[in-house]
Order: sequence, then structure tokens, then C-alpha cells
Amino acid sequence: MDPYNILFVEDDEITLKVYERMIKKWGRPCKYELCTSIDQTKKTLAGSEFDVAILDYQLKDGDAFEILPFLKDIPVIFVSGMEDVAVAVEAMRKGAFDYLVKDFEHEFAHVLPLTIERAVSHSRMKAQLKETEERYADLFQNANDMIQSVNERGNFVHVNPAWLRKMEYTEEEARKLSFLDIIHPDHQEHCQDLFRQLLQGKEFKNVEVCFVTKSGKEIFVVGNIFCNLATPVSTRGIFHDITERKKAEGQLRESKRRYDLAVDAGQTGVMDFDLEAEKLYIDPKLKGLLGFEDHEMENTVRGWSSRVHPDDRRQSEEDLKNYIKGISPKYEHEYRMIHRDGSVRWLLARAQAIKDESGWVKRLVGTGTDITAQKRIQDQLKESQHELKSINENLESLVAQRTENLTRSNARLKNEIDKRTAIEKELEKSKEDYRGLFENAHDPIIIFDPKTEIVIDVNDRACEVYGFPQDEFIGMSLVRISKYPKEGEKHVKRVLKKGKRHSFETVQYKADGSEMYLEVSSSVVNYQDKQVILSINRDITERKRMESLIATERKRRLSAIIDGQEFERRRVSRELHDGLGQLLTAAKLRLRQASKYEVHESAEELLGDTREIIDLTISEVRKISYNLMPTVLNDFGLVAALEKMVDQLTDDATVKINFYSDVSFDRLPKDMEIGLYRIAQEAVNNALKYSKANKVDIQLDQSGSKVTLTIEDNGIGFIREVGVSSGTNGTGKGLYNMHERAELINGQFILDSEPGKGTLIRILTNLKRQKI
Repeated sequence: MDPYNILFVEDDEITLKVYERMIKKWGRPCKYELCTSIDQTKKTLAGSEFDVAILDYQLKDGDAFEILPFLKDIPVIFVSGMEDVAVAVEAMRKGAFDYLVKDFEHEFAHVLPLTIERAVSHSRMKAQLKETEERYADLFQNANDMIQSVNERGNFVHVNPAWLRKMEYTEEEARKLSFLDIIHPDHQEHCQDLFRQLLQGKEFKNVEVCFVTKSGKEIFVVGNIFCNLATPVSTRGIFHDITERKKAEGQLRESKRRYDLAVDAGQTGVMDFDLEAEKLYIDPKLKGLLGFEDHEMENTVRGWSSRVHPDDRRQSEEDLKNYIKGISPKYEHEYRMIHRDGSVRWLLARAQAIKDESGWVKRLVGTGTDITAQKRIQDQLKESQHELKSINENLESLVAQRTENLTRSNARLKNEIDKRTAIEKELEKSKEDYRGLFENAHDPIIIFDPKTEIVIDVNDRACEVYGFPQDEFIGMSLVRISKYPKEGEKHVKRVLKKGKRHSFETVQYKADGSEMYLEVSSSVVNYQDKQVILSINRDITERKRMESLIATERKRRLSAIIDGQEFERRRVSRELHDGLGQLLTAAKLRLRQASKYEVHESAEELLGDTREIIDLTISEVRKISYNLMPTVLNDFGLVAALEKMVDQLTDDATVKINFYSDVSFDRLPKDMEIGLYRIAQEAVNNALKYSKANKVDIQLDQSGSKVTLTIEDNGIGFIREVGVSSGTNGTGKGLYNMHERAELINGQFILDSEPGKGTLIRILTNLKRQKI
């Protein structure tokens, strides 16, 4: 419960005491200031902020109306010793929240706390409403999507700047339009039907429609529309421009049409063999070349091999194995195939290997072209040549006839070869386009617009990993799947600034809402004549889980080591105190007893020196025992232990050491007390040894469950990257130990130091994360 900060303006001592008693009995945490004059109130308001102000109407140096201009947005409650309706009306008109009469015999002391709570609550709700309205206005004004509001008559009520930019209208022109004025004629009937259903309370998502701008340009959009049935009734729509996506889809359809034409013209079909999954895909066109419908021939290696001519089957298998093993540099062979009608067809088979990172062939993509006609021509050519040889060279007429036949055959063959070469070139280009569009990658690949962060394209692997269908993924904002969208915006700016690959780690959501850690590699590329960002996202969730397990195990082991050290400190401390300390005390008593006897003057001096040495030794043993395990830490807690440590160090050192605490706890968890004490002990000792400081401040603060320990000196400082004090040969081991102890209590270790500017060490920890 946050405390109220209250300003009381009152010059009557009895009323001030009533206020103080009311605050004590209220039961709610409060901070308050008491002012007795207008001038004092103005000075107080200049340096402080308050949740509510209680003003006595009549003060010695004027009335409370003089204070109102200085209160700004602070809710004001006027109080007066008399009930004056005119004053009350004037106060309320000038912005007062309420007007109360100081009737101490009745309910004033009970009503005032309730009025204060209502005033503060009302003020906070007004602030929240203002903030919400500002956020909505900012979203409406700065959204990249088109936002519109249409009344029940179909006229535009509100449109945002993005709508006006894309539709090329001014705001005044837009208010004169009906929604049908911007709808393409082909879509108007459908949109009228949707509008009627909207007015009946229905809502629609992902509606695609074509808008027509003021200049006549067509814009394709997709959006969500719904109806606000409150008075006045209006429909709301949020639309995203997908014109570029529609163009890309049209280009893809045209590319596929060209590919199909090339395949049909070349009597060619496609085959795709996945060696890892042992799956074979046979294009329906390739099946059609053998006389089969798609469903009549199974997509298996056995089904395909059964159609290879028996005399060519063994050779075809051997050629394929040699290509996969790398013995043959390319795969391009001619085989005979058995048609469904039993006839023999010649097929030219070509294939391209797709290899994994280790160089193994994992997939074969190839084509099969019917070259039966070419083979027939070749056979005819051979037959013609044979006949030509058998004809008598003296029969010139026959020679001329055969020569003419041969010339025609050669012309036909050349024509067929030229056609085949042209088809093969077109087919090769189509294969490259096909490979570029449909090539699969192991990691998800997302292409998005860096300005809007809208997804433009994704590969199949992205849909598989994220769980979104492709039609939903494309057009989606990355904000929807980003756990840290603000960080994502910063990385986009870095990619655009660097202009080359930028790698980082982040967390994104899958379609089912689960989180996954990603290693993202992004770069700027040109896609469809537009600069976009191509992002390759590798799922490292499992790696992160293992790193977390390793860190937890390391923390457990480190905790066991430090627990062992603390146990050994306690044991050594007890041994020093109970063993060596007792022996030294006994020796001191014996020396004191010996001094009672008459001894030589030189022996008396020796006994005195010995007693002093034993006193110093006892003092040093006690100090060492206390430093090893201060009993005050176990008995009275961290604050008392730090106070004791400062007292001891102040007695021995020339450095001024200050300790400040602002905490509400009595005791902390044992591990947390020991950890914070050891960190403070290490930090102060380092400052005394190396910093050359003349002042060290120790600050222990608490805010709710958060506990902060700060040790700061004004010494020479050191270079943080090296961790070594300027002018010393330290190793930085002390800093490492402090960092490790902070981790063990789930705290954050902060170090700030520069040469010549002193050193600050701060530990931030939370009681909620401690094991009690």
C-alpha cells in the first residue's frame, strides 16, 4: 500500500493536533507536511509533490484561494470553521474536490479520511484516463495500418493519417465520403452485405478488399472490422496494405505458368528423390509421358524401376550409384521406358544433387524428357545412310533422290535439335527459379519489411517451427511473436546501420504461446526491388536449458565451497577464542601473580614488557577471531555487525568510515546476511589497502522486498576492464569473490570505477528470491 503524501495548511493549533491524531489512528501509511501560512505553503509546494491538499479557508495572512494557482493538478479539500455556501460554491467552481465544515463534535475527523481517499482515487483515475487517451491518440495517429470509423449511415467519421496518405484525401474530403466511394466496383456488393451484418453486431477478421484512391490507384488491403453498438452506432476497421504481396503472388503465378508452358512444350516432367526419407515424388506430367494418370502410378522407387526397360534397368541403377558416390561428375543418361500400352519410349534423365554440410547427397531433383521422336529420327538417319551405301554409286538419279531424303532428314533433325536446345535453356532457367523459391533450409527463414516489421515471406521450416500456416504468417507483424519487441526494434536499426550480417539472441513465441530461445542472424537484402531484412532464426532453446542446468550446478558447487569456508572460519574462530585465547589469558594472570614477588629491577622491566606483548597478542587474537566469524552477526544481525565492523576499523585506521542504514527488517536470511557482510568486509579492506581514499561510505537500504548494499570510496579508482587498481599489482581476486557471493544470494553485482574518480560497489538483491 503506497503511502499518501498530504499537505495540511492550517494556522489553528487545535486543528493541527486533530490532524495528527487522525493520521495516527487512520491505519494507512501517510507522509504529511504542516504549513501555517500562505508564504510557507508556496515555498513547500515549490520543492515537494503531494497527493492531496487540505486547506483552511481563512488564514492569518489571507484566504486559501491565493494558494489554488500553485497546486496545479493536486486535488484540494477546503475546510472551514463555518458553513458558508457562497465560499463552498466558489471553491468548487475553482477546482476544489470538496468543502468540509470543521465540526469536531460530530463526524469531521471520520469524514475527512474518507474524503481524502476519494480525492486521491479520483485524481489517480483522471491521470490514468488521460494517459490512456494519450496512448490511444498516439496509436491512432502513428499507426502504419489504415484505421477508419464509419457511422450507421455509411459515412466516414474518423480516419487516421496513414489512411489519408494512402487514399490521397484530406481529412475534410474524407468526412464527405461514403465507404462505398472508396470500394472497387467488383467488391461493393460484398462490402454492403458485410456492413449490414456489422450493424447487427457481427465482426469479421482478415477481410480482403480492394480500395480505390482519389487518383484512381487500386490498393489491396486485409483487415479486421467490428461494430460499436453504443450510441452513436459506428463501425471500426483496421486495414493493412497487401498490394505488394498481391503483386508478388501474381508474379509467382506467372512464373509457374511459364514453367508449365516450358515443361509442356518440352515433353518434360520433374522427379524429386529424398534419399534420407527414402521418398520419391514423380510429377504427374512425367507419369503422363508413360500413359498413366497421377493416381495410377505410385510414388516409389519400385514403381518407377518397374517401368524401366529390363535391358536398361541394371545400367540405370549403376549410373545413379556412381553419381551419388561422386564417381560421375554429372547425371545425364538415356534409357528406354515401358509405356502403359506396352510400347517403348526413350527418356533423357537429368538430375542435380543437393548435399548436406558434410558433403553427403541427401536429395536428387531432376527431369525426364521424352526423346522418342528424336531417337526415331536418328534411327531413320542411320537407315538412310545404310541404304545410301548399298545403292550403286553409278545410279546418279538414285543418289540424288537419297541425297534429297537425307537432306530433309538432316533438316528435320537440326530443327528438332534447335527446339530441344531452346527448351532446355528455358527449362534450366525455370529450374533455377524453382530452386530459389522452394529450396528448403534447416533453420526458419523470415523476410520482413524493416520499416513496418511486417512479414513478407517465410520458408516451410519457419511455418513448421513456429506453428503458423504460411498464409497467416505472411502479413503478420513481428511484434506478435516477439517477447521483447522494443529490443527487436533496436536490432533492426543496427542491421540497417551496419548493412551486413548482425547476430544476436532473443526470445519469441510459437503459435501455441510457448517460448523459444533463438540465435538470430539478420542481413539486408534486395527482394522484389525492395530493401528488406532476411532473418535466419536458429532454435537454441535446448542449448539454453543446458546452460541453465550447468549454471545451477556451478552455483550449487560454489555454495557448498563457501559454506565449507564459513564452517572452517567458525571452527578456527572457536579454536582461537577457546584455545589460544584462554592460554594467553592464563599466561597473563601468571605474570601478574609473579610481579607480586620481589625480583631484580631488570626482571621487573622484562615482566612488564612481556605483559604488554601478551595484551597485544590477546587483542590481535580476538580481532582475528572476530573477523573470521563475528558473533554479533549471528546474535544481532547484519546491521549490528556492520556497525561493529565500522567501529573497529575506525579505531585502527586513519580513513573516515561512515555507515548509514535505512531498513525495516530485523533479520535477513542467514545466507544473505553472511554474503552481504563478507562483500562489505572485502570491499572495505580493499579500499583501505589500495584506494588511498580518506573516506569510505557504507549504505544499506531497503525498499519493499529489495535490499541494496553500497560501498563507495573517494580513492584513486582503477580501470574496470582490467580490474586492477592504478599504481598497484592487485589480481582482481577480491572483485571475483564479491561477484561470486552476490550470485549465491541471487543478487546483482555492480561495479563503477575510473582512474581518479573513486570506486562504487553496489549489490542489489531481493528477499523474495532468498531461501529462508
